Amino acid sequence: TADDYILLSNAKGSGWGNFTIYLKEPVDLSQLDLKFVARGSSGGEFLSIVIVDSDDKTYRMERDLSTRITNEWQLYKINFRPIKNAVDLANIITIKFEFGSLTVGNSSGAAIFLKDVYVAKARRSRWL
Repeated sequence: TADDYILLSNAKGSGWGNFTIYLKEPVDLSQLDLKFVARGSSGGEFLSIVIVDSDDKTYRMERDLSTRITNEWQLYKINFRPIKNAVDLANIITIKFEFGSLTVGNSSGAAIFLKDVYVAKARRSRWL
């Protein structure tokens, strides 16, 4: 239905709120983008992506690479190539969506609606 979504709620101002996806087998994010559709309850909420590789190395997207969510449903795309040396992008086993007050600065009561999470081949532009 049109209402199929995950509600990420920082109802009590939790510092470490996150939604975690554990992958059945490692995924190569070096050639893929993470895509998802999201909206905030009021707009201006933040989501930060955290990825973990099969050697348990973790990378948390910095505030400037985090996604600022609008109050309308919108497709967001995360490209991991800029962080290719931080973790083994060819062997990602966990993807987290962080929304807590300490991790991304969301206020108490912030709510984010998340749906249609998937990975897709990254499109590259070629300059002639």
